[in-house]
Amino acid sequence: MNTFRIGYKSFYRETSDHNSDYIQAENEDAALKIFAKEHKIPGASRQQPNEWNWWDGEWLCEFRAIEPVKVIPCPHCSGKGEIALTGTALHK
Repeated sequence: MNTFRIGYKSFYRETSDHNSDYIQAENEDAALKIFAKEHKIPGASRQQPNEWNWWDGEWLCEFRAIEPVKVIPCPHCSGKGEIALTGTALHK
């Protein structure tokens, strides 16, 4: 299984917030399907992810990005937690 970070932005009136979900799946397409199901995104199967938007209570959410991450044990807490490495940290 691979881990993917799916980023999205939420809007509530004049406020906005960046959010991420970490999904374990075989590949990117499977991760997107799981994410769409968890967030009950209407029409997700008929749209490209960059067109996804959905309501989470009073918040309007919009898909932003998906990227693979590498999850490692946290060296500072004797492996009790996890750290997700993204982007350039994966290539070192």
